[in-house]
Amino acid sequence: MSVNLILDIVIIILLVPTIIYALILNKNLKVLRESKGEFAKLIEAFNQATVRAEQSIPKLRHITDDASKKLQQHVDKAHNLRDDLAFMVETANNTADRLENSARTARKDGRKPAFSTERQNVSMNKATSVRKIINKIDSKKEKAEKFAVEDERSEAERELLRALQSAR
Repeated sequence: MSVNLILDIVIIILLVPTIIYALILNKNLKVLRESKGEFAKLIEAFNQATVRAEQSIPKLRHITDDASKKLQQHVDKAHNLRDDLAFMVETANNTADRLENSARTARKDGRKPAFSTERQNVSMNKATSVRKIINKIDSKKEKAEKFAVEDERSEAERELLRALQSAR
């Protein structure tokens, strides 16, 4: 055998794995080119979602500000009503105390009160009813204030979730 023939056989033996490796590499490059298009589509979709989210942030702030202002108006109105009611209760308590004192004084002196006993009972019952109503209102007011703060947080969270879901 000649040296040329041996060298040709060695080159053939070395070329076979090189050709196989080149075919595998070509196949992998083809897959990479195909997935590059899908990856570009994914990046574009992500970019669009980001833009929509950025656009919804000012809307979300506007909605939150409006809700905050409305809630503050309701709270202010509730405080004014509470103050008015407290004034009325104080006035009613003072009136009931004066009636009670005048009835006691009249009984001690052995004379009839300036107002009839029936009227006194009605006034006392009304004063008691007013005190009960005031106590109920105060307890409900405290519960409402606690709820308003909790509800404000949850409402803001709900608005945020809605905005994020609409961005999808």
